[in-house]
Amino acid sequence: MRRVTLPLSREALTFSVDVRRLAGEDPWRWEGVLRLAGRALDSGAKAGANASAWVACLPWTDRKHEKTEILTLSVVTDAALTRQQVGALSRPVLSARRGWSLDGVVTLPAEAFPVMVSLPEVHRTWRRDYDGTHRIAIPALGPPSRTERLTEDHGPDGPEEYGNVIAETGTDPGIRSDRERLKLAFATQVARSITQSDGVLDDREDAYMTENFGPDKLAVYGLDDDAKLAAAAAEADKRLNEMLGHHEKLALLSGFFAACWADGNVDVRELRALREASAVLGLHPQEVAGYLLKVK
Repeated sequence: MRRVTLPLSREALTFSVDVRRLAGEDPWRWEGVLRLAGRALDSGAKAGANASAWVACLPWTDRKHEKTEILTLSVVTDAALTRQQVGALSRPVLSARRGWSLDGVVTLPAEAFPVMVSLPEVHRTWRRDYDGTHRIAIPALGPPSRTERLTEDHGPDGPEEYGNVIAETGTDPGIRSDRERLKLAFATQVARSITQSDGVLDDREDAYMTENFGPDKLAVYGLDDDAKLAAAAAEADKRLNEMLGHHEKLALLSGFFAACWADGNVDVRELRALREASAVLGLHPQEVAGYLLKVK
């Protein structure tokens, strides 16, 4: 079976649905999810964006205090996506009419596992387990999830329209790259502007800053010195608009909006700082408002 290396990015265009909304989609609902992921990847590949699709089943308690699971479908790519490519990847999922909603461009859930990849042709992905077998965790789309194991001589069942590959995770030689350094410097300065815009940094905002922009994380990129951070942020102001893909800009926007909500309330001064940062990234005001309305 062919082996492929998955994208290294953790920034994922992510959608979610209550698994109860998927009832009746397929006699075997998991195949319906795979086909939806395949349609999204196929649309993206036709638009020039090769990517992988990841799935996670997360426990959830609804407003009626009933326990269920939220299924997330995340699209990950190392490419610098354009607006048009983000739209192409999103359209099949949002038009599925099964209650799928856009979570935004967020960090890939830790529980997620890859299910499909475009090469640009779309394939199902399987992982090598510690004992040498192929492995994929197949959610039953309702708690509890279950795992299916297959031997190397027997490939996975359906959907028949997709081939199969073994997915391997590569190493990231650019973890300390200039690109990531500038993104972190820019995000740190904007988050500081947002959380300090009212002149008070409360405990929740302080905890948010420590978790996302703490000294240890900044030190990895050589930004734990205030002068170096300021210099990198100034460079980021000039270069990030041209350097980043559209989905990477939306990922930063998601982080800025989270900073606005860190204290449990969004202040007009915080939104002003968010809008100014979005303008630096070349995002249009209407685009920013539309994105935040979809993901809030």
